[in-house]
Amino acid sequence: MSHIMTAQFLRAVLFLALAASPVLNAHAESDPCTGIGEKFAAEAAKAGQKDFKVNLARQSLVKGLCEIQIGTNILYYAPAENLVVSGNIFNFAGRNFTREKVEELTNETLGKALSQLPLDKAITVGNGPVQVIEITDPDCPFCRRASAWLDGRSDVTRKIFFAPMAHPQAIEKVKVILAAKNPEAEYHAYMRGEHDKDAAVPAITDEKVVAWADDLLKLILDANVSGTPTFLVNGTVVVGADTDGLKQAIEKKMN
Repeated sequence: MSHIMTAQFLRAVLFLALAASPVLNAHAESDPCTGIGEKFAAEAAKAGQKDFKVNLARQSLVKGLCEIQIGTNILYYAPAENLVVSGNIFNFAGRNFTREKVEELTNETLGKALSQLPLDKAITVGNGPVQVIEITDPDCPFCRRASAWLDGRSDVTRKIFFAPMAHPQAIEKVKVILAAKNPEAEYHAYMRGEHDKDAAVPAITDEKVVAWADDLLKLILDANVSGTPTFLVNGTVVVGADTDGLKQAIEKKMN
């Protein structure tokens, strides 16, 4: 790749380009971006980026700019100029076409993977009519924020999977939760910070508990979850402590 522009500058470029360029039918019979995925991957490899796996290349809404799908991520590629664009395409009304596509891809791929998680491996919190699959970490501040928000709702049943990916002691705390006589109560204790000032995390040596904690983490990594918290509500994936997104997904299910 010959040039990588800053995302801030490119958002402005895309905004102006979309306003000035004719909007194309991305599903037209003759797609000028057919086969461009191979060129993109080859150029990326030349630049030392050999891990790009292009799932789809197609014409974007801007003439001359190809939409490149890599997993659940979207990049744009101008093959004539050999330029890569990282940013969002949106219109003057504020509609963000890139974000819509990323959300669609996330729900299709990550949503499918999360929907296939074995719920008997999770711990259950609540008994409401709406099921929420919750991927969390007891040391993650954003996970705690989302957990506190969900604690205030009586309309959800939470199936909790632990994925301590970023905090060194979190896996040991997960084992303590799983080993507890009341895992739900212990989960709340950790998520509310009640153990934050403890001198040490109790050592859990029970082989079944250790294997359970390891299995949970492997399940989430195999599902390609990249961060916590992550939620699945009725086929909708919500990433981060996005309480507005959670509220919308929960109430959509109830309606």
